[in-house]
Amino acid sequence: MSLDQDLISNSAIAAAREDSASEVASTFLRHAVNVWAREHDLTGETLSGVVNDVLRYATTTINEVRFGRGGV
Repeated sequence: MSLDQDLISNSAIAAAREDSASEVASTFLRHAVNVWAREHDLTGETLSGVVNDVLRYATTTINEVRFGRGGV
């Protein structure tokens, strides 16, 4: 196997997809929560707090499922 083949192996591609998928998911979720919160007249510190709380909850839940913790 050449160095080039090793660099583009399935595991390398999967790792790159996972990183970018996480980034895309986080960006999408942040946008969706911002839209929802604005529709419910949340602004300023409250808006920022809600967005951060939702992202923290989502990240924690995903990590619990990924690493086998919790009953989700």
